[in-house]
Amino acid sequence: MNRMPRYCPVINFLFLPILLSGWQISTAQPLIRLAGIVVDARNGDALSYANVAVPGTDIGATTEEDGRFELLLEVRPDSLAASYVGYQPLQIALADAELENLRFELSPEAFELQEVTVRERRKRYRRKDNPALALIRQVIAHKDSNRLSVQPYYQYEKYEKVELDVSNLPRQLMESKALRSVDFIFDHMDTLENGKNILPFFLQESKSTVYYRRNPEDRKEYREALKVTNLDDYVTDASLYKLTQRLYQDVNVYENTIWLFDQKFTSPLGVVAPSFYRYYLLDTLEMKGRPVINLGFIPANKYDLGFEGNLFIAMDSTYRVLGVDMGILPYANLNFVKNLRIKQEFTGQDSLWVRRRDEVKVEYLISEKLMGLYGKKTTIYSDYRFIEPADPQVFEAVGQSIALPEESQRQPDYWEAERPEPLSSEEAAIYEMVDALKEVPLVKATATMTRLFSSGYFPAGPVYVGPIYSALSYNEVEGWRVRLGGKTNQRFHDQLHLRGYLAYGFDDRRLKYSGMLRYALEDRYRDFPRHFLSFLVERDNQFPGQFFQFVEGDNLFLSFRTGQANKMIAYQQYQLNYHREFPGNLFANFLVQHRSQAAAGAFSFELSDENTGATRSLNKITTAETGVVLQYAPNAELYESVHFRYPMPNRYPILELTYLGAWKGPLNGDYAFQALDLGVTKRFYMAAFGFTDAYLNVGKVWADGVPYVLLNIPNSNQSYAFLPRAYNLMNFMEFVTDEYAGFHLTHQFNGFLFNKIPLIRRFKWRAIGGVKILYGNLSEGNNPTRNPGLVQFPVSEEGVAETYALTNTPYMEWSVGVSNILKVFRIDYVKRMTYLHHPNLPRAFGMKGTGVKLGMELRF
Repeated sequence: MNRMPRYCPVINFLFLPILLSGWQISTAQPLIRLAGIVVDARNGDALSYANVAVPGTDIGATTEEDGRFELLLEVRPDSLAASYVGYQPLQIALADAELENLRFELSPEAFELQEVTVRERRKRYRRKDNPALALIRQVIAHKDSNRLSVQPYYQYEKYEKVELDVSNLPRQLMESKALRSVDFIFDHMDTLENGKNILPFFLQESKSTVYYRRNPEDRKEYREALKVTNLDDYVTDASLYKLTQRLYQDVNVYENTIWLFDQKFTSPLGVVAPSFYRYYLLDTLEMKGRPVINLGFIPANKYDLGFEGNLFIAMDSTYRVLGVDMGILPYANLNFVKNLRIKQEFTGQDSLWVRRRDEVKVEYLISEKLMGLYGKKTTIYSDYRFIEPADPQVFEAVGQSIALPEESQRQPDYWEAERPEPLSSEEAAIYEMVDALKEVPLVKATATMTRLFSSGYFPAGPVYVGPIYSALSYNEVEGWRVRLGGKTNQRFHDQLHLRGYLAYGFDDRRLKYSGMLRYALEDRYRDFPRHFLSFLVERDNQFPGQFFQFVEGDNLFLSFRTGQANKMIAYQQYQLNYHREFPGNLFANFLVQHRSQAAAGAFSFELSDENTGATRSLNKITTAETGVVLQYAPNAELYESVHFRYPMPNRYPILELTYLGAWKGPLNGDYAFQALDLGVTKRFYMAAFGFTDAYLNVGKVWADGVPYVLLNIPNSNQSYAFLPRAYNLMNFMEFVTDEYAGFHLTHQFNGFLFNKIPLIRRFKWRAIGGVKILYGNLSEGNNPTRNPGLVQFPVSEEGVAETYALTNTPYMEWSVGVSNILKVFRIDYVKRMTYLHHPNLPRAFGMKGTGVKLGMELRF
């Protein structure tokens, strides 16, 4: 697995306007500020959460608890309107108004909904005897009979179209020499209702058939066609599709939660919705020839991840939802997202109401003063059938989303025939524009900077140079270390892939290197499922037992450590791998390796001579090993670039089984042992309460009398960075086990806690908590304290032991933290609970066994 810095893949999209924004910072026009207050006309009481909007647009804001609001616009509007549930809306002209001292005085109104009368709004929202709350409870009680999954079978055709546009381009950029050769692209610019210009640059179309079976429940989506505009080959078309699907998940209000932007929102029809939302009866109207009740809703806490908008409920005993129009409040604890709007239309078919059309519109912004992205997804549903599929084999395919082999080979005449509605002229031009944009130097430079920042690699023809984050690092054994590395891409060869680096430490004065050759047994080494052979030669140093998931060990940010870190292993290994992947996300890797390990720095392999009892040192430990790694990730979606794969978490567990065996004799192996490890990773989503990541691994090493460096050394962390899979207050090589069970539990509260604290919630911080427990044992045959003839545990210069066997007491640590600081950083306070008598433990605030760890985390 390529180990790269972990980051949220959607940031690739966000980086484009950020990197281009240097054109704009000094030339942007000042924004127009509209500010004021909305009050009750009778008594002057402030109206919290009232809506203020520019008429005829979706530009608006919601008042604070004190009734005040603020809008920043590029164009001065002619008028501004305010509305509030139970009050008459009011619109005022802005021609001669003081734009920063506006005042709306709304008068209450009374109106009648058949048997329910809504009178003037009281100062506080009341749940008792609330007719709107009684209505939504009926809708929730009847949702199981109204959702499609009540049918034994159904199937339908689905067409999706996703467009992304760069918004708010500065005129100086459009008139620059850098884009003069392709200035025709500006002929296709459009303008949003808020006055911002948009330039389309990405379009994706897909055509699928969806099948559902209730018993046993299963859902399959067969993707028949996919067409994507792609600026370069950094990300595959299939990964771009998966990414957009992740951003724009299927919105089904009948579910308890709705997944958007990799976050779980509480649905207005969820089980906890009556306590999460405030509901209001607004009016009655006609939709599709049927009378409906317009039910308004808004989160009780405007900072929570919920929606505001309208549900249109059938005025009959079915309590069906016939229409949805909803968005998010600007205060929601969500990054980079603004002006989200979701609209759904339903149509009647076979005594049912089914979705006909979905529209999702959203603006992605880092700052109002920078360029951003405007995205729009349109989904059209057709040809519903409520019968068993003619081919029952459709449910036997592995996975829920199946790409047919011909999906990327569809010709233009196919799309002309299969699109339920034609593309607009602007949309049709995107395909031609992208081909031209690929040759623009500014676009090439922007793409290069995006890849360099997000992956650490710099493209240089058929080679990627990097990663830059490992070019310079430091440790106590090697001193300052420099490294130059790279790998080939498909411009070099479709099937042959080379990767390697050279490194040098200025203190130990040793040259390190790594070289890998991978040959694909299919047409291209990047194609999924992968099938290849690889050979690796490597000579380097490492801290015993330390491993990283998505980052190199010599990363500069991990170079600064607590305590002593002067014991390393200098290893040299040769490794042959056979890797095979199967549909359904089952991966298998078989390896044969020869590995020699020598002590480096203040480390030594000391033992007592069996005959004389004198102390002597081993020069090196040599093993000849075979192994297999099996990973099963059911229904997982993998975002894949040329550098790495990013597993997109879902509600399914990920299982990994690792076996490693060493053999004495062949290839000069000195020791024999068998090791087995089973790991399970699972994410639990809890809607408004956030989500929990759980990791459990158990393992055992079958050996007798082997050096302890060949046993299980738990993954520890002495850096100032918080590492999710490491024991963050455990010293390097502090414990050794040959049987163990570890449990990691981390809960991301999102904004559930901080959203309830005045002032603090404005920062959109998010609380994190976690606990890590490790049980283990070291058998007598492998315990150096019981066997002088074994390689002994290291001791300090003062003769104090530094490595131990776990006893009946488990190692335990817990942490609490705050993430989303400035939308990027996190800080964790970590407390160790056991083995506090060990030496050289970290301290924070004068307390032994405590630490403060920093990190970076990019999430919506």
